[in-house]
Amino acid sequence: MKIICVKTSVKDLDLAKEISKALIDEQLAACVQISKVYSMYAYRGQFCEEKEFCLEIKSQEKHFLKIKSKIKALHSYDLPEILKMKVSASRKYEKYLGENT
Repeated sequence: MKIICVKTSVKDLDLAKEISKALIDEQLAACVQISKVYSMYAYRGQFCEEKEFCLEIKSQEKHFLKIKSKIKALHSYDLPEILKMKVSASRKYEKYLGENT
């Protein structure tokens, strides 16, 4: 099984919870961690600083396109950050992911 962690950030906790719940309910993610972050970035030629919430979504590689689509459908940003990272995990955690996604 190929395990991934997908990362995105949103403007508020309610949206972070909405995306997380949708992904878990549809068995596209086994677990989502939500953290408060302070982001600094360039966008359309401007320097920006924002308080945001970062989602770390644990899933299987085979679900990435559906995860990406769900994030885009629910996200409030014109250009949402959607990063896919390949990760490794213990066999027990792989089993947990397989049973829940």
